[in-house]
Amino acid sequence: MTSENIINSKDSRRHIDYLVDNLLPIRERLKILASQGAEIDISCFWLSKSGQGEPTLSPPQLSKLGELGIELRFDIY
Repeated sequence: MTSENIINSKDSRRHIDYLVDNLLPIRERLKILASQGAEIDISCFWLSKSGQGEPTLSPPQLSKLGELGIELRFDIY
């Protein structure tokens, strides 16, 4: 699943919202896949224009990721 070419925003939170909101309705299927050995995570590419700043997540996003049992990784440049 990807948000590329679907979410037109440079804010990683919008992309994460899209993914999490689409995964929550199938969370039981994800748990079954994970119990069978599937690796389920979200990977975000994050590029800083100036070398400053950082990605931010909101408490509701963190709660949803926790509910899904999904790790979030940032590939930061």
